[in-house]
Amino acid sequence: MILLGTPNWFNTIAPPAASFLAGNDLAGKKIALFCTNGGGGLGHTVSDIRTLCKDSEIMESLSIYEDGGADAGKKIADWLKKNGLVQ
Repeated sequence: MILLGTPNWFNTIAPPAASFLAGNDLAGKKIALFCTNGGGGLGHTVSDIRTLCKDSEIMESLSIYEDGGADAGKKIADWLKKNGLVQ
């Protein structure tokens, strides 16, 4: 399981994260994306990750707007549960 964090960078993955994905063989790996944004949500980050990591399983993604607000902790805990990382 890879927890991949990136800001929404013009509706996609930040270049350093994209370089990491393109430069490593992640076949058979599970990728759980968390993405911060200033209003663009996930944009097309998930579809771009699927393109870069054709043989990986893309898990439930988390989009956090700016600082996440008062319920950021709950959003993160729910995301971790959905991806089977906590009970």
